[in-house]
Amino acid sequence: MAAAPDDPRTRAAGDAYDDRVLEAQVRHLYDELPTAIGASAVGATLLASIMWAQVPHGVIGAWIGALLANQSWRYALYRSYRRDRARAGVDARQWGIRWAVGAGISGLVWGSAAFLFWVEGSNVLQTILIVSIFAVTSVAVLLIGTHLPSFHVFVLGALVPLVARTLLQGEAPYLLLALITTIAAIGIIAFGRSYNRAFVLSLRNRFENEALAQALSAQNTALDQAREAAEQAQREAEIANRSKTQFFAAASHDLRQPIHALGLFAAALSERVRDPDVAPVVRSVAASVSALETLFDELLEISRLDAGALKVEMRHFPVQSLLDRVRVGFEGEAAERGLRLRVRPTDAHAWSDPALVERILRNLVSNALRYTRRGGVLVACRARGERLALEVWDSGVGIPDAEQQRVFDEFYQVAAPGEPGGKGIGLGLAIVKRLGTLIGAPVALRSHAGRGSVFRVTLARGEAHPNAALAAVTAMEDRVTLAGRRIVVIEDEDEILEGMRVLLAGWQAEVVGAASADEALTAVADARRAPDLVIADYQLGEGANGAQAIESIRSRFGAAIPAIVVTGRITPAHRDEARAKDYHLLAKPVAPAKLRTLIAFKLAR
Repeated sequence: MAAAPDDPRTRAAGDAYDDRVLEAQVRHLYDELPTAIGASAVGATLLASIMWAQVPHGVIGAWIGALLANQSWRYALYRSYRRDRARAGVDARQWGIRWAVGAGISGLVWGSAAFLFWVEGSNVLQTILIVSIFAVTSVAVLLIGTHLPSFHVFVLGALVPLVARTLLQGEAPYLLLALITTIAAIGIIAFGRSYNRAFVLSLRNRFENEALAQALSAQNTALDQAREAAEQAQREAEIANRSKTQFFAAASHDLRQPIHALGLFAAALSERVRDPDVAPVVRSVAASVSALETLFDELLEISRLDAGALKVEMRHFPVQSLLDRVRVGFEGEAAERGLRLRVRPTDAHAWSDPALVERILRNLVSNALRYTRRGGVLVACRARGERLALEVWDSGVGIPDAEQQRVFDEFYQVAAPGEPGGKGIGLGLAIVKRLGTLIGAPVALRSHAGRGSVFRVTLARGEAHPNAALAAVTAMEDRVTLAGRRIVVIEDEDEILEGMRVLLAGWQAEVVGAASADEALTAVADARRAPDLVIADYQLGEGANGAQAIESIRSRFGAAIPAIVVTGRITPAHRDEARAKDYHLLAKPVAPAKLRTLIAFKLAR
């Protein structure tokens, strides 16, 4: 059974709604008053007409008058309540007390009928009287049971005199009737209280639901506002990200061109200068250009990662070929620093994107060399069940525990003792972590301050699919000479064209330079043999591109001349076109060593 309205549990659960519940109870009382008056008038009229022949008319008239006077006062109270409620609100407690007074008077008037209309010796009329009083009190359950004070005073005022009248008869049948009347009165009161309890609980539930609905509405409004703000922020971030990406895409060509030309001139100058006083300066220039290229590449790499522009190309590849390229790329730098770079041989194959894995490994080796003063760097591949662990060990300064998570943050650098400034902006390891996440190759770090570090990249095992041509690139570079080889260079930027001419001539190649496909065709028109290689910039003047220029020269000589296209931005469409037209792509700024390796590979084919 539910708790009564005055039960402590009910109060604890609904104290916040007590005033609203009482106001609703009192409103229900007054709203039902016309019905209560009508029911009372009908009942009184029927009872009076039945008793008219047996009860003095003066008694009946006085009783009807008292009932009408009370109902008239209650009706006036009803009208006053409605005006008060419509005008400025009501004091529910005071109006409830007023109603209870009227209900008590009405109960006493009906209870007095037990004495005024009791006809001695007429069991029929006595029964009609008892039934009439019980009928009125039963109807009161529905009309005023919502307000317990009013219900109690009315029911007790009407039924207690009836019980008393039956007891006064003193005879056994009447005593039994008194007991039955008492039990019936208790039943009516119990039913009224249950009805009241259900009514109050329904009111509390309604108010709680309304409050919950308002809270949910407010919360939904707040969520909608937050969602709109988040969506607006996301739109603004996407616009900013697109703007940044578009800026890098638009500016990359113009930014790469001078760096590309400067790198070519620096490489050519390094090979030609023999003066011991000038050579250090040239090496410093070359090192600065290399550092500038690294910074530029890192910024563009982060931009491409942010924009989701990197395309992952998963395949099986031999890990040793990747390690060999890393060894060739960093042995010179390690020797200059007085360090030993060791690469442990392996016959393992991995399943991943080899270009991105090589980028990760190069960043890790470069970082290891930068932070190592004595000893060296070891690069190894270890089997770990169904996985491979590419590890880069160094005997450098190590990384304190507090900084081991932060080193993967963007623009964060651990101070390297003795390292000159301008050696990066703290993006190398951030790129490593993002690339590892992109290809599903988690990167782990173990380090102790003063005792070196180990970076581990975990890859999936692959299957052996050997490619003899790619595996032999390094050997080819050593044995393929450019002496006497005719190389056509098509580039509409004068500085880059001249830099490429000087660099290739330094490698003993015969260089034919041109600013367009037509100019290149004119330059080789009288040649008896086709060029050995064509190197073309992708974006040429007047809407032409390097791929078209290569096709023109190939058509002129009717031969599949090896070709390389240099571009400031490599997209999936560029890769598809390169595969379809059988040429290789190189991204600006081009490292001379990488260009030399690719030329050797192309000529060996």
